[in-house]
Amino acid sequence: MSKAVIKINNLTKYYGKVKGCENVNLEVKAGEIYGFLGPNGAGKTTTIRVLLDFIRPTSGSANIFGLDVRRHSKEIGLRIGYVPTTIGLYKDMTGKEFLDYFGKFTGINKELRESLIKRFKLDLKKKIKYYSRGNQQKVAIIQAFQNNPDLLFLDEPTLGLDPLLQQEFYNLLSEFRSQGMTIFISSHNLPEMERLCDRIAIIKGGIIVDVTRVEDLRSSVVRKIEVNFTKPTNLESWAELGVYDVKNILEDFWHFKVKGDINPILKKLAEQEIKDLVITYPSLEEIFLEQYNDHA
Repeated sequence: MSKAVIKINNLTKYYGKVKGCENVNLEVKAGEIYGFLGPNGAGKTTTIRVLLDFIRPTSGSANIFGLDVRRHSKEIGLRIGYVPTTIGLYKDMTGKEFLDYFGKFTGINKELRESLIKRFKLDLKKKIKYYSRGNQQKVAIIQAFQNNPDLLFLDEPTLGLDPLLQQEFYNLLSEFRSQGMTIFISSHNLPEMERLCDRIAIIKGGIIVDVTRVEDLRSSVVRKIEVNFTKPTNLESWAELGVYDVKNILEDFWHFKVKGDINPILKKLAEQEIKDLVITYPSLEEIFLEQYNDHA
């Protein structure tokens, strides 16, 4: 069994009378990519800030590498990387000056840093205030990786990156994960989470409402299917495959829903002559609503 890299026990944080998070319990295993999902104000950032020792909890405990995050924050800091959702870069520094500055606190693997600079095609001689949003995000990513950390915290890490750079970033995470890095990622991008994560925790109102594998979460929610057949087709017999809420919009144009395993439906559709087919996957918000209604 993999050793726990992050372990949180009954973590609670109040800002005066306002709840940030309450009785949060979660465990992240070594080499795992762990997702943390929830709408704004759900408690994600509060939890991450406690783990990074930016703020102190009201009660409860949190450990990283088996060390208390409060008593051993400096030691832990040398072994982690962090990409925040809001990048607070020093605008009058060049990219190199910024990376060198933060490298004083965490250390720098020069060979790794140079490879990342080339990989992301970043000009470090320019001042950060002249960088595009995407290039600022590149600086933040390189800063997080430059000490070759054992644990990486990512908060909406692909904001500002174009699709090609997003793909490159995904490849980077896959490579480092294969080398044993543990990754804790907060994102509202469900396809991104689905692609990257092993497990996710869903947080609502500061409370963890579910921890699940991504594929299990996907299979538990509803797909909406629109299909335009080339000839009249009767969908009444498809109910045994899990089809429901069937609507015949036009003579050969149907809307219906399916929950769970979609493969029987796809096999059935493959037997038909079809003009057009659209499968709408649920948005993250729809999944949240479904999960939240179950835990109201």
